[in-house]
Amino acid sequence: MLILFLINFHGEIQKIFFQLNPVRRISILLRRAMRIRLPDESVATIASAAFSLAEKHMGAIIVVEHRDLTDSLLRSPGEEIEADIQPALLETIFFKGAPYHDGAAVVRENKVSRVGCVLPLSDNRSLPPEFGTRHRAAVGITERCDALAIVISEERGAITCVEGGLIKAMENEDELASWLTARLRAAREAGQTKGRISLRHVFENWQPKLAALAAVIFLWSLGGQENQNPQNFFPQLESKVEEEFRVQVHYYNIPSGVTLPADAAKEVKIRIRGRRDLL
Repeated sequence: MLILFLINFHGEIQKIFFQLNPVRRISILLRRAMRIRLPDESVATIASAAFSLAEKHMGAIIVVEHRDLTDSLLRSPGEEIEADIQPALLETIFFKGAPYHDGAAVVRENKVSRVGCVLPLSDNRSLPPEFGTRHRAAVGITERCDALAIVISEERGAITCVEGGLIKAMENEDELASWLTARLRAAREAGQTKGRISLRHVFENWQPKLAALAAVIFLWSLGGQENQNPQNFFPQLESKVEEEFRVQVHYYNIPSGVTLPADAAKEVKIRIRGRRDLL
């Protein structure tokens, strides 16, 4: 019964552990003390680059960290670059055919910290059908931490922002910049109202905090390389799911003199079977 409970409610258990994680709370206090913020010019740069990508129908996902670090949530950490936020850089990262264009870019402390990151996907079944993997990844990462996500749709050239799993469409650069600024400023002001960090607050009631930390480290170590996923405790017991996709076939670099037959395949049907959280 316990095993079935862990498998069926692994998503909810994961969220509870994340909220109770004492390491997360200490990290938030330290980041507040350092007064980390994203300058207005960087916000404007991100907004401008996002709409430039949208005009060119270049798909992208940009994650802007708040107080929580996203490192432990990434399915794949991608590549660390620690580069200045520049429109040309973002366009280069998400240029179709570039090595990291399918992954996410993570913005941390006024830098493009990582690129090519693979984000955890959301299990939310109520997402609109027109939202693909990028949107599901944006919802997934924002469900697990307080980061903000910006998604540029390759097909529609539309921009959506995600906070706490909630999606909002953006119509222009000013709206996007205002949306980012309002949320980053709110977090900064909330941090200031809580006052300065003190060792007394960190170490008071240290026994239960230490026990909670040990429990979290133990549970996370059981999860293996796929972080914070209690489902991985019993992967062999996880029932498999099967999904069917229809994919259009495009032909490129056809040699001169070669003509495709009239009945050449224009669409193929793909069936994939695996764990639900990976599909």
